[in-house]
Amino acid sequence: GAAAPVYTTKNTSPTGSYRFTATAGGNYVVSVTEYDAAGKHAAPAKETLTVPYDDTSFTLSGAWRTVAGATDYAGSHVETSAKGAFATATAAGRSYTLLVRTGPSAGKLAVFEGKKHIGTYDLFSSKPGHTTIPFFGGDKTPGKKRTFIFKSNGVPGTFSSGAVIGLDGLAVGR
Repeated sequence: GAAAPVYTTKNTSPTGSYRFTATAGGNYVVSVTEYDAAGKHAAPAKETLTVPYDDTSFTLSGAWRTVAGATDYAGSHVETSAKGAFATATAAGRSYTLLVRTGPSAGKLAVFEGKKHIGTYDLFSSKPGHTTIPFFGGDKTPGKKRTFIFKSNGVPGTFSSGAVIGLDGLAVGR
């Protein structure tokens, strides 16, 4: 969409926060400019905030289940250990990062753009947790609509006791 300020103020306390409702898949530029007592200002500090699509945005095929989790993005993730089960996501952007669950029973996840294999990722970790996998693109990648497939190999990770794949979301940089 069009770039328009969500919040603007010139007089605020030196500490504090501002809360707004973001759109799934949205990219927001947070800009802060510091002013001294004489009104002189520093160069703005800018940071891009990317709001992920939640696991509910994936199209699922095969045996998946939704699992509630207090540490999951938006409170849940989807998981499977079934060989061949896959999730599909379509979004327009330049860079794509998958939010996944990791743990001692996590398996290997294959990622495809259409039929092209991008990579296989071992989601094993000694303790349950989360990680992000930047799997496609960057600032110089042309922005366009792409479809990705996230497929369970049904194969345990290198040191894993299982083959569980947990998908929590997809962050798309524009």
